[in-house]
Amino acid sequence: MRRGGVGEIVHVMGADSLHRAAGIAGVAFYLGSYSLLLSGILRGSGYAYASLNLVGAALVLFSLSREFNLASALIQISWIAISVFGLVRIFLLNHGVRFNDEEESLRLDAFGAMPRPLVRKLLNRGIWSDWEPGRSLTREGEPVTHLHYLHTGAADILSGERVIATLHNGLVGEMNVIQGGPASATVRIAERTRVCTISGEALRKLAANDAEMRLFLEQTLNDATKRKLMDANARLADRAANG
Repeated sequence: MRRGGVGEIVHVMGADSLHRAAGIAGVAFYLGSYSLLLSGILRGSGYAYASLNLVGAALVLFSLSREFNLASALIQISWIAISVFGLVRIFLLNHGVRFNDEEESLRLDAFGAMPRPLVRKLLNRGIWSDWEPGRSLTREGEPVTHLHYLHTGAADILSGERVIATLHNGLVGEMNVIQGGPASATVRIAERTRVCTISGEALRKLAANDAEMRLFLEQTLNDATKRKLMDANARLADRAANG
């Protein structure tokens, strides 16, 4: 066999291996993105899911250039087009949403992990108002009916009638607002405070009508509860250490 013939065979085998590997990698991207979606790690409306599918389709399409199949190629081309459309749509939705200064502060502080369009939908149900000293956001033992966000000012957290902490900003009522359970403490305005309020009924409707909203709300409210519990434990440990 001529040396050129051997080299050509090696080249063909190498090309076959490359295309085969690309096809296998494309399938891995497809299956991986779908598995991550079903496990809740990726969101169907996020950049990552559309990008992984775009890469997977491109790799499979490349593999078909060696052993062409029209039906498979049309599927991959369509999937690439859909993925590109999805990425452009996500970009336009995210950059088309606007927040004023108060809303942006709330978004970054309390809902930073939530997509901007979802935060906009949430804040459209909110009411901003100024609360005077003496008013209670929650009352210990009574059902939590609203989720509040303190933007400026201060509120005392009371157990019984004893002040155990003072809150200057952040969420109030996050622990039980979705279920409408009883408040674990009374939160009473200590000085004039700027507050955004969203009713528990509005939150439940949003969660019922939008699965993605429900997941992000649960995550956000659970994280806020955990942070408060950690802060409370830290305060108790500090008091114990200081006698």
